[in-house]
Amino acid sequence: MHIRSVLEYACQAFHTNLPAYLSDQVERVQKRVLRILFPEVSYSKALEDAGLKTLFHRREELCSSLFKQIVESDQHKLAGLLPAHNDSERYNFRTRRMFSIPNVKTKRFENTFIMHFAIKQRL
Repeated sequence: MHIRSVLEYACQAFHTNLPAYLSDQVERVQKRVLRILFPEVSYSKALEDAGLKTLFHRREELCSSLFKQIVESDQHKLAGLLPAHNDSERYNFRTRRMFSIPNVKTKRFENTFIMHFAIKQRL
């Protein structure tokens, strides 16, 4: 579908800070299209029949994929935005993080693309 590409354009820039009500409005576009294509079935069944995922899950996959590309390639344009690598070999933590996470004072900064996925990233 061509609509998906327009709805997902540059989603890595806004996905982690997208409020739920706006995410629902974007999802409504896909629901409407699937209702036209599959008028007799529910949204979840139409997604299954069309072989699609919800736009939220698709955006999450695209963001995770981009973050993985940034981490794996030192030559990536955004690699300089990553936090410093965690030097925790000398400590025995239950959960080891790949990156040192700075103390932040705002949720807005914590939910930026890089910080959101750096926090989720585990060794």
